Amino acid sequence: MPYDYEETLEPWHVAVTYGTAGDEEWEDEEEGGGHAPAAGSEIGHLILWRLRDYTGDNRWEAADAESGDLEVIISAVLGRSGRTGYSAAFEKAVTHPVGDLLILDRVSLDKAWRGFGLGPALAVEAIRRLSGGCCAVAVLPGMGEYPEDCDHVTEAYRLQAKKRIAARGP
Repeated sequence: MPYDYEETLEPWHVAVTYGTAGDEEWEDEEEGGGHAPAAGSEIGHLILWRLRDYTGDNRWEAADAESGDLEVIISAVLGRSGRTGYSAAFEKAVTHPVGDLLILDRVSLDKAWRGFGLGPALAVEAIRRLSGGCCAVAVLPGMGEYPEDCDHVTEAYRLQAKKRIAARGP
């Protein structure tokens, strides 16, 4: 679907599926009485954005029009104008600061698939495949999903989530 900044901000939705539909190997029931999802069923997804360099559009405006999380990331890496160049701090941190920027926005897995280290492994694979021509990959670490009752998201809960994210490290 066309949108205002389609030449500047390119969305990627990567589906995570269990097996391949029609592949008999995946259709067998697990040992021990458990049931595997249907072959080819989605068990999660990743959302990434490619912020294109040199399109003529204001890249900050493109990111801000899409979401607040993207705007926060872009504000950290772009120069003040948002139209040309990266910030001095970003250029100092990146070996060759020329090209597009790949942004990992979300990694989401069904609850049954969490806690096995799949999120980081899937993110690495998606980044490897989509990062050609990019000078860097950016992400805003934080909680992407909240408990069903958001009132239970206390400051202590947030700190615990931040510690778990930091423990995985680069």
